[in-house]
Amino acid sequence: MKRAGWSSAGAVKILQLERPEFYSKIYRGTIHKWKKEGENDWSEETKAKIMNRHALIGTGRAGALAKFPALVTEIKTALQDLRTAGLVVNITIARLIILGLIQEHYPEALTRHFCCTKTYVRIFDCTT
Repeated sequence: MKRAGWSSAGAVKILQLERPEFYSKIYRGTIHKWKKEGENDWSEETKAKIMNRHALIGTGRAGALAKFPALVTEIKTALQDLRTAGLVVNITIARLIILGLIQEHYPEALTRHFCCTKTYVRIFDCTT
């Protein structure tokens, strides 16, 4: 935000240029809601969420597994292979596959901050 001069639109441009895989669908209105009205600071609610490590984690953003690119690739491949075989992959099935692969290969990815909710799976599935 400092680089963008606390401009929500400027922040969106910077984020989308630097990390399009995470921020391709973020809007200036979203960032604007995180700010204090009329000030160059975050709202108290936003600060509280950040302190509780909830700001992005609670949104279900697919970037929660960004530290594990091999895992993300394996999940995408597994889901796509099932679809290619003609199977219907609903949220419950996708969640079980994701959890199984995480537990098998990267159990450290399952923390109290990331528990693979159905919301996360929906967003992950839409971005893959």
